[in-house]
Amino acid sequence: MSHMPLDTTRIFVHVHPNLQEYPNASLFVEEFEEYKKQAFDYAKENGCLAADFLPTLTEEDQKSLPPDQYLFGRDRLFYRGAAANDPLYHVHIFKPDDEKCVWHDDNGISVNQWWCRSDAALIYAHMDTHSNDFHFLLLEIIDPGAHERYEEKGAIEHWRKLVVAYRAVNDI
Repeated sequence: MSHMPLDTTRIFVHVHPNLQEYPNASLFVEEFEEYKKQAFDYAKENGCLAADFLPTLTEEDQKSLPPDQYLFGRDRLFYRGAAANDPLYHVHIFKPDDEKCVWHDDNGISVNQWWCRSDAALIYAHMDTHSNDFHFLLLEIIDPGAHERYEEKGAIEHWRKLVVAYRAVNDI
């Protein structure tokens, strides 16, 4: 009988100092870590490696899996412009008072993660350490106006610089 090799992946969530002052920052940190660990656990339960599901699920996986996390929705890499090859992501945040927020269909049934979207988002980076570990850096919560902020000239470059500086200071 063959067995999958033991997956020694660990998840580390770092918080940029700019985010530490945000109201309820600790809630977002705890929930984000739990959210990423769910992907890790899902991989283990299905005999896969965590790297198959992290740093984020593919669009196809997000479209097929029901949301298991109440706070975070669509999770994706920034593809445009300066972020084309950078590990910067944004994940939509549940906002029940936001008319643009979609987490449930007209019958109150939860929609798949890919369709969970709002105008609030958590910006984060995956800091590759060339190890089995996944290091995430939470950078900023944008609420409201996330979609406009992504489009601002220099926004993605600004987040990239925050990641570079954080890694240098913290030797990651």
